[in-house]
Amino acid sequence: MSILKSLIFCFFIILESAGCQTRDEINAALVRGLNPLNEFVKDIQLDTCGMKILKRNERLLGISSLINGFDSIHIRLSYGCALDGPHPIIALTLISNKWKAEIIETEYYSSDHNLRRKGNCSEDSVDSASKSIRSVNPASGWQSFISKLFALQVLSLPSLEKIPGYRDIDGSVMDGCGIRVQVATKRIYRVYDYSNPVLFADKYPEAKKAVAIGTLLNTEFGLKKQWPLD
Repeated sequence: MSILKSLIFCFFIILESAGCQTRDEINAALVRGLNPLNEFVKDIQLDTCGMKILKRNERLLGISSLINGFDSIHIRLSYGCALDGPHPIIALTLISNKWKAEIIETEYYSSDHNLRRKGNCSEDSVDSASKSIRSVNPASGWQSFISKLFALQVLSLPSLEKIPGYRDIDGSVMDGCGIRVQVATKRIYRVYDYSNPVLFADKYPEAKKAVAIGTLLNTEFGLKKQWPLD
């Protein structure tokens, strides 16, 4: 059976069994359905430049990389607007059947404050960083929050550019807003992002869900200064 057929088969099994399962069981089935195969899969939907900056930031912050998977499940989200300054990272982990959330406040520093071009990757000159971490709980409770987050397909959304029929808007957007999501389990690592999804929300349901994920995080964790503003 091909990978695509395996994924489709697993998806329909989840739908058929949802009526007699608890929400926790349904959510667990969604996680397993990301990769029903017995091999580890990397689904990287960032370009080379995006991955380079992601790895650099994690190294400077002293945050462990998720690229080789996670023993249970780890969802790491970062979102905001360029002009709003550093964006917090929201880290959601499930360990021993218990969810935990941390907000990682970040600051990045540059020694020369200039832009430099490395090959085809235009990258800021950040060369150091600091962080502070605080533990939080969602306002609606863990079961409700995770169910709403999973219903928005946080685990399986494609990057904006991967949506069938996607076409960029005319011109470019400077200092825009975006969201990046990493998902790691024992069997899969996924990373995807959306640049300025608000501009595409009326045309692409996936972009609308990306906006809704940001709004949900704002509401649950009190991050009212983060994009998209309520």
